[in-house]
Amino acid sequence: MDVVFIAAQKIDGITGGRKFIEKRGYRFPILFDAQRETTRAFGVYHLVGIDAFRIAYPAAFLIDPSGKILWIAVSRSQTELPTIDEFLGAIDK
Repeated sequence: MDVVFIAAQKIDGITGGRKFIEKRGYRFPILFDAQRETTRAFGVYHLVGIDAFRIAYPAAFLIDPSGKILWIAVSRSQTELPTIDEFLGAIDK
């Protein structure tokens, strides 16, 4: 299984994306979607809200090797995230 993380932000923007990633030492690919092309394509782009501006809704996608989306979890708040148990349950199915 491959894991890819996509962040709707600039790698060196004011939110400190590069520092965040370097501090944690993640071992999977990370795409910084500065132009929001990927987040728009997946339908999770969030222009303006109470807790966000020009970012993506927190989301997780389970995609098979052929590109078929098998499972989606999209939150409507930056503080609401899919749980690991939900994701692992989707993998088991």
